Amino acid sequence: MTDSVFEVGQIKRIQIIYELSGGCHPTIESLHVLDSVVIFLQLNENLKIEIVAHTDYRGDSTMNEHLSELRAKRVKDYLTEKGIEITRLEQKGYGEYCPIVVCKELNKKYPFLPIGQKLTEDYIKKIDSVEKQEIAHMLNCRTELKIIKKTNMP
Repeated sequence: MTDSVFEVGQIKRIQIIYELSGGCHPTIESLHVLDSVVIFLQLNENLKIEIVAHTDYRGDSTMNEHLSELRAKRVKDYLTEKGIEITRLEQKGYGEYCPIVVCKELNKKYPFLPIGQKLTEDYIKKIDSVEKQEIAHMLNCRTELKIIKKTNMP
């Protein structure tokens, strides 16, 4: 992750795995990803980011929104515990309301998903295997970083 990759408004998906059964705490295996975010923010002190979390459509909509908010908060808490100023971080949980749209990178990894396809409930239910449906659910359950401000200060 380098400053040249990001401009204001750009979004970077990070691979955070949360505890099983609806957990909101990142697993130990995901800490290296969060540590790379810490390093990125330390090297780019002029950036302010929004931590955005999403869920899939399974479960109650209200609970999904709450779960995604908790996940975003846990990431924010981790970053502040590692020394990132809280004023540089915002958080938002969107629950199931913003399904991912398949990009070229995801299509290359999962060719059964067409570029430009939004992974909605209706679309996922039509996928021809449970294994492929689970991949679509996993892609919707994501955490993203969005650059919301870039100052000229170091």
